[in-house]
Amino acid sequence: MSFLCKIRLHKYGPWKYIRDNNCKQERRCIRDGCSKIDHREHHETLSTWQYMADASCFQKKVCIRCGKEKEQQLVHNWEKWQYGNKDSCRMIRVCKRCKELEDKVQHDWTRWKFIQSDSCIKEKRCDRCKLVVIKEPNEGDHNWSEWEFQPGIYDTHRKVKHCKRCSIEQDSFELHNWGEWHFSKSDSCQSQDRNCLNCDLLEQKKLDVPVHNWGEWELDEASGKNKRNCLRCSEVESE
Repeated sequence: MSFLCKIRLHKYGPWKYIRDNNCKQERRCIRDGCSKIDHREHHETLSTWQYMADASCFQKKVCIRCGKEKEQQLVHNWEKWQYGNKDSCRMIRVCKRCKELEDKVQHDWTRWKFIQSDSCIKEKRCDRCKLVVIKEPNEGDHNWSEWEFQPGIYDTHRKVKHCKRCSIEQDSFELHNWGEWHFSKSDSCQSQDRNCLNCDLLEQKKLDVPVHNWGEWELDEASGKNKRNCLRCSEVESE
């Protein structure tokens, strides 16, 4: 026996059927001194789909060589869907071949509409069976106003909006959106203000050291000294 056959690296010939009406095949190693034979079952050609009985919708395919059934499927020949009666939404259809019945429910819905002018609850109705479905409003069903900001305390203010249809409110609290510090009083350089850009809340602080807005130096003829005035609070400085 060849060394290659001892380590199972056989050199096989072609597959051959064992008998005419059977799909079992074999192949033999063609090296001298080796008697290794492999077997398999190989269905080469299947028939077209065939119904298994006159009143059945089961179909099968068989092997043309050995007659063995290899595949199966269920194929109904349905009639059109029809309503059971005029005020019912139950539909049925029947298989023309095996008479199996299948049913489903198919409503004829109207569009969603609000149940009242001051409500965001919606309903839809089936024109056929008169079934009514109620839908509670979600975020997108409301007709929201723009956000309004209400002055708060400490570091937050209230942000609120309301539905123009049902008047429900939605709110949240958020940090103030402060503007820049500025001198708001025309006669003071000792304090500054700032406002929240959303709710307009005013915050004030007192400065440890005044911050003047000095004008140009000018000579004071009476004293012979240069003086300048703060353009905001009229404080006078001389040198």
